Amino acid sequence: MKKNKLNSILAAVCAASFVLFLVSFCSTSQSKPKSVESALLNPAYIEKVSAVLIQSPDEIISIKQENSQWAAEKQGIYTYADTNQIKSLLKNLTKIRKMYKISDKEQGKIELSLTQDSARIITVIDNRGIAVAKLYFGSTSSLTSRINVRSEKGRNCYETEDDISPYLNTDLDFWTVPEIFFAIKEPSNLNMDSSSIKTLLALRHGKIMSSAVLPLNSVKIDSILLKGQYNSSQKIDIYEYSGQDLREYFYIQHIQDEFINNNALYEISQWTYERLKKLLQR
Repeated sequence: MKKNKLNSILAAVCAASFVLFLVSFCSTSQSKPKSVESALLNPAYIEKVSAVLIQSPDEIISIKQENSQWAAEKQGIYTYADTNQIKSLLKNLTKIRKMYKISDKEQGKIELSLTQDSARIITVIDNRGIAVAKLYFGSTSSLTSRINVRSEKGRNCYETEDDISPYLNTDLDFWTVPEIFFAIKEPSNLNMDSSSIKTLLALRHGKIMSSAVLPLNSVKIDSILLKGQYNSSQKIDIYEYSGQDLREYFYIQHIQDEFINNNALYEISQWTYERLKKLLQR
């Protein structure tokens, strides 16, 4: 009798557990967001993009195409933009991805950090000067690794794979061509072997700032000129600043027939400067 009673109790416990499992499973299935497959930017626009604006609640950077070249501007500082970074951004925006709807309420925009004052925003402008997309990005879930996103033209809020966060960067350094010499691919005026030229063209600059903030008492110590085809050229003027236990190097660049008001000051390390001198046998 005791054995039968024990079996009955165990059976009842198992049955109750099974019912709870079913309820939990059904509840989870119903609450799981449904996904749709879409792109953040219509792929039809990828060849028509003429400008991209990236902004955070505190700052904004503008990237514009001029004469088949890209320029970046932030707070009045103009530099040459990194074409590879821009292509990667547009490829990311136009890829087909899974989008999970998580809200269609106005309150949802606030809770998901998708308002004008809280979101990071990408605005894409076509060659007619029309904004073809304005995308608001919010926080990223640590559980799903998905980022909240919505379009200005839609009421729904979604979450999607967070492979876009690196491109929400408003740092001018991130969007500028990293190499010091980028305008001349095959310099004709240097007596160097191909390996040394390759090393020279791979050297990179550091922090970017306005040329107006070149430190007082900086001294111009060198100029390097690279000449290319069709009278093209790129020259950098190198400045040294020496302070107490401090030595810093900067350069201002000049490009033949440059299409932007390039008013940036670029920092380079002492190692980079010494490397330049060694390669050029200065």
